[in-house]
Amino acid sequence: MVLGLLWSGSADTAISFGSEKLLILTDQPGAHCVLTNNKGSWSVLTPGIVKVKRSKKKLNIVCNKEGYKETRTHHILRNTKEVDEDSVAFNMGGTLAGVAQGDMLSAGLEALLLGTEIVDSKLGTYTNNVGLYKGKKKRSIFIKLNKN
Repeated sequence: MVLGLLWSGSADTAISFGSEKLLILTDQPGAHCVLTNNKGSWSVLTPGIVKVKRSKKKLNIVCNKEGYKETRTHHILRNTKEVDEDSVAFNMGGTLAGVAQGDMLSAGLEALLLGTEIVDSKLGTYTNNVGLYKGKKKRSIFIKLNKN
């Protein structure tokens, strides 16, 4: 069931082997951010979702907003050889609880999250943070802007 959701594209977990969807947040909405690595360049208006190509090179982020200093930061792919054991245990527990209660939809969604963690651990992810965007959980990067 989980693989069916992953391959069908109906899962909203942004699993894509060569890319990752990220929610870019700033403490002041409306900032224009440009994300770049050796695979390309992408722009987003905060808060917003951007799909970037994964790379072993750092992901540089530059955000601008009128009245604020230009903000520069970067992220690297998380260690791709390690699975987040706490996340796997939490999602495995949710999967088993859903099955025990006969709630197959809940069990399936928890299993999907478990699959996401395992895939991300193998391919890498730029962030472990999760934020809410339009009522859905998304991997997120938060950037603080400083006034001029």
